Amino acid sequence: MLRECCRPGIEPVTGTLDGNAFVVSGSASKYSKPGFSCTGRLFVSGTVTGNGINGAFSSNNFVCNGISIAVSGGYAATKTAASLQAPRARGKAGFGELHRLIRDATDR
Repeated sequence: MLRECCRPGIEPVTGTLDGNAFVVSGSASKYSKPGFSCTGRLFVSGTVTGNGINGAFSSNNFVCNGISIAVSGGYAATKTAASLQAPRARGKAGFGELHRLIRDATDR
């Protein structure tokens, strides 16, 4: 079990890794703010094969202020020579671009 911890009042992001497959999920309450409440869960899954990773992202019962939001899509990535360079400082692992897109949508 993987865990990203912890903001007061926010359920941590959790996940599983089974061989080359993983699933990470987090509470949609992460997008709540005063006067704006979200519930449900967001998921990112994938499989690592050789130099690639393929997967999907989705939601389950994602609702903000009574409005149902469906999140779904896929992604693919390929490791390149540039990705084999010395590690650089990065932000938290997790939903990355998906988080930014949802944050942008809920800020409007």
